Order: sequence, then C-alpha cells, then structure tokens
Amino acid sequence: MTRHLLLTETDQAALISRLFTPALAGPLLAADAAGRERLLKQSIRARQAELPPMARAPQEPATDGELRLARELCEFRMPLMDGTSIPMGLPYDWYYGVADGHLGGEAPLFIVPRIAFSGTLARAYRRTGEPPFAGALQAYVMDYVSRYWTDSSALPEQDNWLCTACRCGTWHCDRFEGIYGALRNPDLLDAFSFPDLLAVFRAIDNMMTGLIPNLALGSNWRVHELTNLFTQGYVYPFLRQAGEWMTLAATSLNEEFEVQFRADGSHEESCIEYGTGTWLVFAWYAALAAEAPATGLRFDSGKMQHCLEYYLSARKPFGLLATIGDAYERRSAVMLDPAAPPHPVDRAPAWDHDLRKGAECLAATGLFPEAEFIIHGAPEPGWGTRHHAVSGYMFMRDGWRADSLYADVNLGAYANCHCHYGLLGIEVAGYGREFIVDPGCSALDPRPINANLARTRAHSTMCVDGLDQQVAVPVRLSRLFVGERYDLAVGVYKGGYTQGNPYGPGCCSAGQFDNCFSGNHYRHVLFVKGGYWVVFDALATRPGHLAETRFQFMPNAMTALPGGGYCTGWPESNLALLPLQWDGWDHAIVAGQEDPIEGWLPKPGGELIPAPVYKATCPTDRAPLWHGTLLFPYREATMPAVRITPLPTDGAGFGYRIETPGATDYLFVSNSWLARDVVLDEVRTNAPLLHLRFESGRPVQGCACEGTYLAIGKTQVFRAPGTMLAREFRCDARARLTVHAEWNPRR
Repeated sequence: MTRHLLLTETDQAALISRLFTPALAGPLLAADAAGRERLLKQSIRARQAELPPMARAPQEPATDGELRLARELCEFRMPLMDGTSIPMGLPYDWYYGVADGHLGGEAPLFIVPRIAFSGTLARAYRRTGEPPFAGALQAYVMDYVSRYWTDSSALPEQDNWLCTACRCGTWHCDRFEGIYGALRNPDLLDAFSFPDLLAVFRAIDNMMTGLIPNLALGSNWRVHELTNLFTQGYVYPFLRQAGEWMTLAATSLNEEFEVQFRADGSHEESCIEYGTGTWLVFAWYAALAAEAPATGLRFDSGKMQHCLEYYLSARKPFGLLATIGDAYERRSAVMLDPAAPPHPVDRAPAWDHDLRKGAECLAATGLFPEAEFIIHGAPEPGWGTRHHAVSGYMFMRDGWRADSLYADVNLGAYANCHCHYGLLGIEVAGYGREFIVDPGCSALDPRPINANLARTRAHSTMCVDGLDQQVAVPVRLSRLFVGERYDLAVGVYKGGYTQGNPYGPGCCSAGQFDNCFSGNHYRHVLFVKGGYWVVFDALATRPGHLAETRFQFMPNAMTALPGGGYCTGWPESNLALLPLQWDGWDHAIVAGQEDPIEGWLPKPGGELIPAPVYKATCPTDRAPLWHGTLLFPYREATMPAVRITPLPTDGAGFGYRIETPGATDYLFVSNSWLARDVVLDEVRTNAPLLHLRFESGRPVQGCACEGTYLAIGKTQVFRAPGTMLAREFRCDARARLTVHAEWNPRR
C-alpha cells in the first residue's frame, strides 16, 4: 500500500490546512470522506471551466502509433528513475527504445520525455474509453508522487529540476502535460480518489518549494521551469501558495522574454528548434496576456513580431524547419525513404507544430499579419530572403510557394551545447524536396556515431583533417546583398580546427589543443533566384594537412555525371552538383561509413540511416585552396542540358560561361576581391563579382559587386564614379541599366 493511504485523520487534516486556502480548507475539513472528494473535484473542474479556450480544448484522440505505445505502457509500466515501478515486463528504456545497449543498460540522466506518457494515455483513453488507460495513468502518477514527494522538497537522485517541473505539467503545452494532463480531463480525474489528489497536491507543493531556489539561471530550462511554476498557480488557485507562484513566474517570464530573445527575433541559444519551442511558450502567454492582463504578463509586441518573422523565415518552403543545431525527428521515415516523393507543391505549406501553434496564439491578438499567412496561406509576406544580424543565420528564398527555391547559411556563432560545429554550413531545398541538409541530432547521448552529428565533418562546410571548428570564434560577414533576383553572402571563419570534444557544451577545454591548426575559411554563396546557387570556398591553413569539403544529401541514389559532378536520383525534383573549381581535389560520394564516421542521418526513434555525402579532399600544400560548385535544381528525373565553359581571367579569379535551357550566364568570382579588368567573351568589367544573364542573345539582368564599370561589346552598361557597391540590375533591349537594389554597409 502506498504511503499516501496511511495518513491518519489528524495528519490528513493538517495537510489540508497546509495545502489549501482557507476558502477551500474550511469546507474540506468539515466534510466527510465522500464530501471531501466531491468538493476538491468540483474546485478543479470549476477552475478548468474558467481557463482560456486553448487550455480547455479536449485532447486529440490517439493515433494508431500512440495507441500501440499506450497499450505497452499499460502492460509493462514505465520504470521510475530507480527502476522500481512494478509490474514491469520488458527492460524498457523509454527514451532510447528497447534493449539498445545504451550505456550498458543504465537509464539516462536526462529523462524529460518520460512525462510524455500522460498525454499518450489520455489520448488513448479519449479514443477508446478503455478503463486500463485511465488506470495506468493513475498508477504511474501515484507511484511517482508517493515514492519521491511525500515528506520532502529534495530532488530525487538521477533527476533534475527541469524534468521534475515538467512532470507537474503545463496548462498550455501538449508536449509536457504531466500530472496536469490527467487532472484536466473530467473522466481521468474520476480515476483519482481524495487521498490520491491530496498526495498529488502535496507533491506539487513540495516540488514547487524545491524548484524556486533552484531555478535555472537561463536558457530554455528556466523558461520551462517558470511555465510549470505559473501553471500550478494559475490552474490551482485554491492552493495556499498559488498567488506567490504566479507572481514570481509572471515577473520572471516577462524578464526572460526581454533577456533571451534578441533584436532580430532569435533566441540566445541559437539552435532554431530549441528557439522555436521556447518562443512558442511566449506566444501562448502573449495570447493569455491579451485575454487576462491581470496575470501580470506583458511582452513587447514589436519583439514578438520579430520572433514570428524569424521563425517563419527559418522554415523551408514546404514547412520544414531549417536544421541548424539540434533538431529531433524533423524528418519522418517517409521523407528519409530513398524513393520518397517530394512534398506536395499544390497546397499550402504544412508548417510544423511549433510555428503553427505559435501563429494560432498570436492571431488571437489581431496584431501579427504573418500569423494569418501561416494559418490561412494568405496574404503572403511582403519579404523573402532574410539575414538575421544577431544570430547570423541567412535564409534565402525566391518565393513562398511550396515549390520555391530555398537555402540557409550558418553565418553565426557557436552558442552552447544545442549548437553544432557547423559554421558556414548550408542547406538547399527546392521543388518540394530537401537536397543538401544539416543532419540535426538523433539523441542527447555520447554514442560516437550519434555524437558525430554535432561535428564539423557532418555538416556541409569545410574542415582540416576531419577536425572541428573552435567554439570561441564566430563567422564574420564580409559581403552581404539581398535583392529581387539575387542574394549574395560572403562569410569568413578564422578560428582554426582542433581535436575537441564532439559532444556537449564547449569543445576546447584544457589539454585538448594537441591537434589544433590555424585555418581561415571564406565561403561565397550567390543565389540566382529561380535558377541555381554558386558556392565558392577558399581555405588557407598550414601545409602538410588535408583540406576537406562536404555536402550532405538526403538518402537517394546519387549518380556520377559524364562531364563531372553528381546528381540526385529521384523520379522528380532533383539537384545536380557541378564542378566549377575542383582542380587538385579528389572527390567521391560516400554513405554509411563508420571509420571515419560520415554519411548518416537520424531517423525517428534515434536510429541512423546511411545518406550520401559529397566528400572532396585536397592537400594543404598550396594556399589558398579554392573549391567551387554550381548547385543546379531541376524538376524532372533527367537533368537538362547544362554546359559550363571556363574562361581565361589572367589569374584574377574564376570566370565561366554557363549555358542552360533558355539562358546564357556569365560568372566571375575574384580570388582576391581586388578590382581588376576581366574579359569574358564580349563582357568587360572590373567588378570582383559579376553575374550577367543573356536571353536570346541580349542581356536581361545582372548583379555586380565593387567594380566601376561593365561593358558588353561596344555598349557601356554602366560606369560608376568610384567603387560601386553591390547592386543588381535589369537591362532593356539597348542594355540600358535600371538599378533595383544596392547595398551600402556604411548606411
């Protein structure tokens, strides 16, 4: 018999007086056992009826997969931290799966997901009405509160305060429903007796008492801990300490929104998934603040607008989150199938849960126009590509259709353990499909094959000898241009490469510098909207080592092209990776390799699947090393005719004529960013970067950076007094110039 059932009448009366406000404690003390249960449940249900509609919405019924898991939960009973929950049949580790040998069978210390069972069982009960689901939920809750929170507010061994707070549950979040997920449901509430509920509220009181002096000092942990503290005060106002909990939580949440979210809308941790989840909490509370200002919650609407725009811009055209940093199970097993079709392009993007829920919350305030686009698909935002100056991340797009072209570039800095050593990494998507991807993360455990996903070599960037970038050195932005038809970014990483810890917060503690090499990586990314991307890399480091550049692809059958390069092998929506400057580089496609570990992507459930990676290596005996690639997307199974002709530039850089169906483009990239005269067929310029498009033999558009003139044959397109900064232009039939955008860093 559990300890909460052994209370004497005197002890029970003392506990009632300690836990509840006089307005409820008095009637409870005066009532008999049946009356006490009726009064307490009436108080819980009455408060539920007063909550905002979003908190009173019934749980969705379980999916087939959730129903199977719920039946296993009933049959085997989830173990507690010390493994003592009985009966328990299989050696289940509910974070990592069954018998995968994780840490020799030991339970992990980080066990937040173990509270997800409450929502699973509640939704299973809603779908079937089967009593075992309610019974299993009641049994686990009572196991937990009676084993660990009977007499003390001390943290149990193997637990942490985030997990503990989350087990209490939040009124607003279907991910961390915890105990609240049971008590919010009238039918599930009936599974608890008055002694059960008394033990539950004693546990909540003990947990909140212990949590307050141990609140995390920052990051998403503090926010989620505060939301649980707010929830207990908000949904159980009949608890004696509820008002103090709410006041502390509301004041602290106001402060954390100001502190944690930065001017461009990004979160201080810089990991997009964790940032979105943390922002969602504040979107919920912004809606509550508008409806119930007496809560004391207040958030700057301008900053909230920046957050909404930031997390919208971080979504790929078909709705998937840009995978910069830890991102769990963002790609389903279907998406990872090498024969998977592209995302549907004839319908609105399927925005993921956090963005959609955040938009729904903010739409209720009537203050955020992008929320209407996310929910209803219109009106489209009046902006496209965004560079976010604080996070450094750049999200390039040529439209808001589900089949638009998109790329994200990591021009930021390593922030903490939820970031990866993937500076200057890139993702590319288009025509409803992901092509080049950031791997994300499968689970927070130190298995080498999983920990590798955080390392530089797992990202679409450059490194030396397979080593990692250092955490202390951010990318510096050298050039930036966002236009109607072109985007350009040039980022510089000068931190070198080291043999650090490939997992966890920080990577360069004392004694880890034995294999540290200086190195500067310059990455140029030019986006010709509606067409393709050009990626030029320069790497300078010591002789005697091996430079590496990589592009990680989604699982598919990659094919070597007769004229050089590779292409993806889906029946529709593909990408060709074509060489612009691979001289001196050995290159190949590898997948599922274990020594060294490379070419893996995480599947749902923490498993890993082989996925092809373009891997190129070159000795560092000359500097700088240049590697240039054209990334050419196309809708069909067969690649259209693309012809790339290198053009002489007298050592000034790299010049090409690129012939594609319907257009001929001229491209020049300087190897020094000095203004030098260059001739490309009939094109003459001294711009260190130039893209010029011809259709039917005449120029129609272009982009130039930092030159003073451009001429085509005998026609002077433009001549600028002094240095011309980045600009794009269109040309009429006589090659007259119309400037549509320009960038001046001194403005």
